[in-house]
Amino acid sequence: MNSTLAIRDIHTPTDVSFWPLAPVWWVLLILCALLIAYFIYKWWQRRHRLQALSLNDLRLQYAEHQDATRLVQQLSAWLRQQLMLRNATAAQLTNTAFAKALDAASGADLFKQADILQLAYQPNIRKEQAEHFLLLCEQWQQLVDSTAQHKKTKNKKNPNKHSNKHINKDQRHVDD
Repeated sequence: MNSTLAIRDIHTPTDVSFWPLAPVWWVLLILCALLIAYFIYKWWQRRHRLQALSLNDLRLQYAEHQDATRLVQQLSAWLRQQLMLRNATAAQLTNTAFAKALDAASGADLFKQADILQLAYQPNIRKEQAEHFLLLCEQWQQLVDSTAQHKKTKNKKNPNKHSNKHINKDQRHVDD
């Protein structure tokens, strides 16, 4: 054997890095992001479409179909949606508690008699009952809107009212 030949070490190839990603992975990531964005958009669109249904829309639909039962069911669903926008726990409320929550939101006793809310579960509803329920819903909406507007103007006049700091009269120091 020839001792003059130098033996070189075996060089192993470098490890394959996960970064930067191959172009196929970039395409897949972009497609996933677009798919997620599409589902978020559809969810948002459906949510706002349900909220966008106004009493005026319901009145116009009722003028077309003249179905009192359908109107009362739509009004009942509309009331629950409107109350859920203001109070997330409203979905759980039933009959009397729901009526009390509606009255509390408006500051009036429009639904003091919870019987009107039971109309949605009755098979035959007279036109007069449905129109009375629609009138109550419109009055409730006006009261809620005026109450919300009153609270906004009150908060603008006194912005520090809802501050987390207050003076405890007994301890005479400021609590956080």
